[in-house]
Amino acid sequence: MTRLFFTLLMVVCYEIGMSQTAFSEQNFKYLDSLENTVKTYLCSGQLIYPEKYDPNAIKEDFLLVQSMNQLFDTNTRVLQFDNTLKRIKKARVTKSETLNGLIKVNKIVINGNYLQIKLTLECIDDVFFRKKMTLTTFTNGRCGVAAQRVLDFNLLKGRFIKSLNFEVRASDREYLFTDVLLENKIKVAAEKHKGFIFIASTDSTKYLYNRVLRNQFNSDSSCCYSYSTANSYFIMLIKSGNFSLIKDLLYSPNYFYSINAMEALLYLSSINKILIPDVMSKKMDSLKAGRFEIMIQRSPDVITSVNGYMELNTTKESVIKKYYNSIL
Repeated sequence: MTRLFFTLLMVVCYEIGMSQTAFSEQNFKYLDSLENTVKTYLCSGQLIYPEKYDPNAIKEDFLLVQSMNQLFDTNTRVLQFDNTLKRIKKARVTKSETLNGLIKVNKIVINGNYLQIKLTLECIDDVFFRKKMTLTTFTNGRCGVAAQRVLDFNLLKGRFIKSLNFEVRASDREYLFTDVLLENKIKVAAEKHKGFIFIASTDSTKYLYNRVLRNQFNSDSSCCYSYSTANSYFIMLIKSGNFSLIKDLLYSPNYFYSINAMEALLYLSSINKILIPDVMSKKMDSLKAGRFEIMIQRSPDVITSVNGYMELNTTKESVIKKYYNSIL
């Protein structure tokens, strides 16, 4: 059953073999340019940093940078990085783990002396296929009279940035990030799990379709279930008549995508657009029996969770009504 289609999926990526020097200079120049932009346009030319740093504390944090270099080596497997985390003694490490169908999602926060690192790591079995990191500093630069806080560019440029073996970019003036989706690792999982359909792209000209497919492999897109509004991606697929893609997504390795595909197909069946054969019905039964966490948007400010589709306590009639109202 496995189907496999790929285009270029990496948000920020690198290949093994690119020299550390290349990343050192690239990251340093980028950070230097960002610092000058912040100083000129945000800080009116006045950017003040801490007068000194503790060399021993910097040395301890340098080990965190080395750990990130190991993680962002494309050959590093899950067990290897777990062992690396256990060896981090001079920083506070917290870790949470959830399972979304085949996909295991690890959320890790590492608080060093000067550096804070937040990781979202997604894997199937022992293979990482997505790695996201945000990095910030506990010390700050301060902008002129208003003392507005920004990233400590001075600390990063002087002590850490040239040691990173992978590319980083800024999401705002307070964080650096990298976000990597490794298509070759998804292929490895597809070969092993034949009962699922691993579609990561379709026609390269179909941007919206490709966005839907890519986001299966991004846990940040798996929130949230709504009782009143159908998932916007599946509404788009229904309106465009792409029913075959919805059928494929029923077999997604991402449980959240699978249950949304199931609901879309139930609606399409109710208006006689498709037939649901026995094999598809059995897949739906297995999804309903699944015990994976589903996040629910109760209100604009309240998100809760249940353990599996059955705990949503919804009905086929409610699902059909939800889609009918959403498509109007």
